[in-house]
Amino acid sequence: MKCEAKTRSGHPCKNDGTSWANGRCKYHGGASTGPVTPEGKKRVSMNSRRQTPCGPHKT
Repeated sequence: MKCEAKTRSGHPCKNDGTSWANGRCKYHGGASTGPVTPEGKKRVSMNSRRQTPCGPHKT
């Protein structure tokens, strides 16, 4: 199985993704385990809330 990520040019990555649990190669986040501590999980949760658009936006 190949890595499920896409390159900057839009083509699929050609690296092997079977070594990692999330199906991506080590260059596209396959080796990442994500946040482990409660503080890290809270920080990631707060970052995603900040980036989520809510309500009308002025241009």
